[in-house]
Amino acid sequence: MPDKKLTEELLNELLDAPSIEGYIKEHDFTAPSLSEYLKQLLEEKGLERSRVVRMADLNETFGYQIFGIQASTGFFFTFMALGMAVSRLFSGRLVDRGMVTQVIEAGLYLVCFCFFGLSSCGWLTTWSLQWTTYFLFTIALLLGIGFGTMFPAYNTLFVNLAPNNQRGTATSTYLTSWDVGIGAGMLLGGYIAEIATFKMAYLFGAALTVISLFYFRSKVAPHFHQHKL
Repeated sequence: MPDKKLTEELLNELLDAPSIEGYIKEHDFTAPSLSEYLKQLLEEKGLERSRVVRMADLNETFGYQIFGIQASTGFFFTFMALGMAVSRLFSGRLVDRGMVTQVIEAGLYLVCFCFFGLSSCGWLTTWSLQWTTYFLFTIALLLGIGFGTMFPAYNTLFVNLAPNNQRGTATSTYLTSWDVGIGAGMLLGGYIAEIATFKMAYLFGAALTVISLFYFRSKVAPHFHQHKL
């Protein structure tokens, strides 16, 4: 590796050059990007990326972007939408066969796995950034399949529990409760991420889905099979 020139030497060369453009053409200015330079410093100092982000009191998302994690959120939601489209190929047929609670349970299992997977991404980045990115997009696809499977099945469950003259009310109640849950989850998840970390917010969400799964199996499914019209 050639010796680095002093600032004074570089200044003298620049002053002796006929023009700045000519000086730039004659010299190869190869400088690492900020993320590459930070990774080099981590290797030299023997530090871990996650520890540096915590010590600097940075938001995890912003901190990992500085270190070169540039996975686009647009791709995440694209894969999620693709998963929802895939779920439409089989979930409706299963619900038409009367497998309402089984379809919902399958979706809940999948969503539980996805939230635990999202939480684990905060630790997996210290192992391999590339494979964590692949895993993140896989989770997006599976999350879309899970939600796409549950959403219409839950609607069928509500409708089948209501008399014919109240099925519109049942559908609107279901959609309202779904929207309220999304809004409350965003507020609560944002608060947890602010006082802790994003992986803790996803871990809390994963715990809630596990509780929901047990409640559905023990209370909701038996009630549906007993009172469905």
